[in-house]
Amino acid sequence: MFRIPLFCLLATATIVWSPCEAIADSRELEAFDTKQSAALFVGVRRFPYDTTLAEVRYAVDDAIDLAFVLAMDGRVRLIDPARMILALSGEPQKPESQQNLDRLVAAGAQVRSAGQADVLTALDDQARAAGKSGVLVIAFATHGVSYDGTQYLLTASSVVRHRETTLSESKIRDIASKSDAARSLILVDACRERLSADRRNGGPDVRSAASLIQAMSRAHGPVVLSAPA
Repeated sequence: MFRIPLFCLLATATIVWSPCEAIADSRELEAFDTKQSAALFVGVRRFPYDTTLAEVRYAVDDAIDLAFVLAMDGRVRLIDPARMILALSGEPQKPESQQNLDRLVAAGAQVRSAGQADVLTALDDQARAAGKSGVLVIAFATHGVSYDGTQYLLTASSVVRHRETTLSESKIRDIASKSDAARSLILVDACRERLSADRRNGGPDVRSAASLIQAMSRAHGPVVLSAPA
């Protein structure tokens, strides 16, 4: 999940954005406003509609901890907590993650369910909420499966044998592209080990083949980082 790869991804994202001086003048850069940023963090530990799926034990922790870093870490502070939605299925495992969640909620972050309709609604809400001078951040920590070369992410209401109950990465990017935000960052942590709840299956699931890392090397437009575990 996100732990060590998370900070590698954030470092990569910073590098990807760094050429912005080539396409934006200093006045644009100075206009960046955390209060115009918006974010959605999805963490799906449990899949109550499909008992064949294994839990992603730390998915909720990872979503919470990433949100905390981007909102509350003084070295980062990309997003005002009041402009965050956390869509969660299951409880955090680590006491520090629970503390991070409590602090985010106290600062105004919303917590919602993580079913397919919930996530789609939250995606629409946050894409509309992000302004031109902010950044739209969308992060998923869940199971991922691959059909015909396209990666699909599982929500709390997904049933793995029914593709229509999942969310494709292309659908997520399509919604993000409708935002007024000049910058968007999409982080996908799609667990591909032990998709099945059958403990005898200890290796990667062939349905969860990772999609290629996609990244934009400009400040304007989306950066998509995929880190399958």
